Amino acid sequence: MLDETQRFYEALRLQYVIGAADGERVYAWSRRLLEVERGLYDGAGPYERHLARMQRLAKDQDARPRTATPTAADRGAVEFFLLEASLWDAGARAETVEPEVWTRRIGAARRLHKEAQAALEAGEGEAERAYRWSTRLQQAERDLDAANDRALLKAHLDRVLRLEGAARARALRGGAARPSDLAAAEFFRWEAEYYVLVSSGPGLGDERRRKAFTDTWGDAATNAYDAAMGEFRGRRADVEHVHLWSLRRFDAERVRGPDAAACEAHLERVQRLERELRSRDDYGLGLALGALECFRLDAQARVARARAAGPS
Repeated sequence: MLDETQRFYEALRLQYVIGAADGERVYAWSRRLLEVERGLYDGAGPYERHLARMQRLAKDQDARPRTATPTAADRGAVEFFLLEASLWDAGARAETVEPEVWTRRIGAARRLHKEAQAALEAGEGEAERAYRWSTRLQQAERDLDAANDRALLKAHLDRVLRLEGAARARALRGGAARPSDLAAAEFFRWEAEYYVLVSSGPGLGDERRRKAFTDTWGDAATNAYDAAMGEFRGRRADVEHVHLWSLRRFDAERVRGPDAAACEAHLERVQRLERELRSRDDYGLGLALGALECFRLDAQARVARARAAGPS
């Protein structure tokens, strides 16, 4: 898994330099590489290498062709990735970090979320981007003030409700960036509401209430995944988008039932996606198949760990 993820990351980084991939994808694959390394190595090494990759990403921005010149939002995102990576590296080394670095990370996330939400409300961009920066803002604030976790979860829910409203309004106008945008927004809301309720005193203590809530969240995950698959089949989404929604469906299914069953269902979805991709005759499938190789190995590892752990 480490070899395949490393190989894919390097290939994607070259795609970024020539303007054929965006910084968000390079960051996401660096994060995947970090997680694989953390499973193999102790200490600060994995975090140090992730930080080095983010530093290289910042330098690579200026090496891209004029047709792919980074926007202010692109540069803001890389600034956030660098701050995050430096904080993780310092934490792994048990080094003290100046408070100003924490607040800069929060400020960057808040600014990028505000821009993404404004774009969504103006009929541009995707619900995914606004959600992504809301979750990053929540995590950045939590890393600085974990004791305030419930309030931060509620603030994230408030942002997601606004996101869903914008997605609904845009769908009514017929201007959704993706057919899956509204289904995605509904999933984001149920997910955010679930974690707010779980963080409260009584939470979802009543079993019937818990089942009704998690079933609805699971249905929202299934709807969003099915919409993503429809986009993939219509050549409007790539394998990474579908895999992301398979993982989100996996998270919802783990709450509803045994962990091993959720892992196996996720593996089956990844294998089905791989079969569908291999049946195509599109040009340039190599990179997508490389991503799927990594996703399948990860899914197989999840199944192996769940089976080794026994009944949950």
